[in-house]
Amino acid sequence: KNFSTTLAYTEPIAKNQLLEFNYTYSYSDNTNGKSTYGYNKNTGNFDLVVPNLSNTFQNTYSSNRGTLSYRIQTQKLNLSVGSGVQFGDLKSNNLTKDSAINQHYLNMYPTANLRWEFTKTKNLRVNYSGRTAQPSATQLQPVADNSNPLNIQLGNPNLKQQFTHSVRMLYSSFDVFTQRSFFDTVNATTIANDIQNSVTILPGGAQISQPVNLSGTYSMSGYFNFGFPIKKPKSNMSFTGNISYNQSQGLINNVSNYTKNTLVGGTVKW
Repeated sequence: KNFSTTLAYTEPIAKNQLLEFNYTYSYSDNTNGKSTYGYNKNTGNFDLVVPNLSNTFQNTYSSNRGTLSYRIQTQKLNLSVGSGVQFGDLKSNNLTKDSAINQHYLNMYPTANLRWEFTKTKNLRVNYSGRTAQPSATQLQPVADNSNPLNIQLGNPNLKQQFTHSVRMLYSSFDVFTQRSFFDTVNATTIANDIQNSVTILPGGAQISQPVNLSGTYSMSGYFNFGFPIKKPKSNMSFTGNISYNQSQGLINNVSNYTKNTLVGGTVKW
């Protein structure tokens, strides 16, 4: 179950300038249950609960966020800069063992948005935002899942929420007289306290996986398109290119293991 609502209020403070206040409340509730039964010789059925492999976990998260932003808007410039504070409460109740895990979070939510029109056909946009993501009930559940004995899954009740920083830049230009166009975009993301797996390989070849908080996860990508007309023969030529890089960190026997991917491509169309 998920619920969220936002209230916004703006107040002009000068010509082309205003303050904006936003308040957001959100709530989520999810339950994860796992029951493991052993063989009962008296009944001939699998109806004996295995306590250390059975658990019902309820995870609720509520947050209150207030954001104050300053905005200036002119014919060529639209700029908004602000920051918010969010108070979050995560409650993970073990309904089977009658225990609870409570975590309280305090996060800053900076935001920045820029749109600058150099001319009617040339403009630049830059956006920055930050957001959180909470661990799920399954990831928090401290009960071993041995349904696959070669890959045992174990939750981690000490997980922290992760925080994602995202930046995006877009530039576009179009010349009406020459019919030349250019478009470029750059994206970058980094995640603090990223939730990744820690894998322990046992002597017999089986492994135990458990989610943990790690740093070192980020991604970058860029794309451009340049097009122009050709008089003889009358046609259009376009060049496109893209590049991306992704990195994430995991643990294998408590040793950092980085996964890196690089992609470079381009096309020519006539």
